[in-house]
Amino acid sequence: MNPEDLLSQLRDIHTPDPIGWWPPALGWWCLLLLCGLAVLAWRWWSKVLRKSLWRKQAREDLNQACKAYSAQPDSAHLTALVSLVKRIIATSQNDHSILTTSDVVWRKHLAQHFQLTEHDLDILVAGHYQPQPPALSDAALIALRKGIRELGK
Repeated sequence: MNPEDLLSQLRDIHTPDPIGWWPPALGWWCLLLLCGLAVLAWRWWSKVLRKSLWRKQAREDLNQACKAYSAQPDSAHLTALVSLVKRIIATSQNDHSILTTSDVVWRKHLAQHFQLTEHDLDILVAGHYQPQPPALSDAALIALRKGIRELGK
């Protein structure tokens, strides 16, 4: 065998076909799945946070209103306290018609959500219309805080 004959039988270098982009490798499928799960988890978590943020803000606002009312129990602070409680109940029930309620309907909402005495209910329903309303009891302020905490659950 002649070495030149062997060399003449060899063909040129043949390059393989280029690798296509489809189907992607398993790692890309895993990455796509993780990204999808991350987006779903983020949306769920933001929804949970939005639902709980208003409760936290409501508790903080109520604490401030109660402190202001305790420091100076006058008609202006009582009005602010009543309007805040109305906003909190309206938000929790997603019923903004509560904001315009008064008298019997408002008393019903208060009695339903808070453990208050008749005297405290009278003050919260009509006391802010008086120039010098009687003061709410400390138990009423505690009942309002407790009721707001339980309202969002």
